[in-house]
Amino acid sequence: MNWYKSAVEYRSYDPEGIEDYDDEQGFLNEELATQGDKVFNESEIRPDSTKDIRDLALEDGTVIGATASGWSTYDETAIFAFDIAVKPEFRGKGIGTNLIERALEKFESERYMYEEMGQKTAIRLEAINVKLGESIIRNYGFKLEQKLPDRIILYKE
Repeated sequence: MNWYKSAVEYRSYDPEGIEDYDDEQGFLNEELATQGDKVFNESEIRPDSTKDIRDLALEDGTVIGATASGWSTYDETAIFAFDIAVKPEFRGKGIGTNLIERALEKFESERYMYEEMGQKTAIRLEAINVKLGESIIRNYGFKLEQKLPDRIILYKE
């Protein structure tokens, strides 16, 4: 294992229950969520209104990466989507990969709520980094839904 990967701390929370969590328990607090928003802004990635900061990567208490995720419904399918942002100086160190895997785990742990109501579930991603998108297709079984000039759209049921 790369020593750097073990030095990064990962935290997550339910944004609707933020007042129930605190930093000492390893859950996200509002100050850290604000730092996560800044990482997205610096990366020029704008999560849409269906997504909230749900996971962070920290080094020495400072946010270096973030995941914004959420659910929306289209027809009879509940769609999980997420965005990942990592500060440029920390890219290529496995942080984005770890955040992707945490988001996929979140999808797997939450999908049953929709399936119990008779809905299908799926993940839909827009990757502005085409190389990363191709890696997600290879490593996580996503399918290419659409290729646009500035991004690719991926889908997985």
